[in-house]
Amino acid sequence: MELLTWEIATGKPPFPSRLTQAAAFLRNDQPGGLAVILNMPTLESEQNFKQDFDIYLRYWVSRPTEHEATLNHYMGQLEDYAKCSPSDKENVETGVGVILILNTMWLVWTGRIKNDEYNGTAFIWEMESMK
Repeated sequence: MELLTWEIATGKPPFPSRLTQAAAFLRNDQPGGLAVILNMPTLESEQNFKQDFDIYLRYWVSRPTEHEATLNHYMGQLEDYAKCSPSDKENVETGVGVILILNTMWLVWTGRIKNDEYNGTAFIWEMESMK
């Protein structure tokens, strides 16, 4: 399996652009499903998200014998959060949202979650103006 990169994971376009929104979904078509959407209004918020991605990547590479346990843990966190009340899901803290999105990203990459209209991740990129 090819190592996951920032560009592969987020679908970063080949032209100058900035990540403005990241989202994760798990059984979003069912009661008790999960949808997390994070806005990234500044370049700093995108850079922070990428730094968190890099932390996940370093952890994954440094613990090859723990991949199965790690994926089970990531899925467990998503399942636990999906059980929260609708009002708690609406007011997700940024740090929790980042974890849920990165967990989903890894589960999609490894084939544990199929990326379709109700499950997976989505990223919105805005083209930077050419000045």
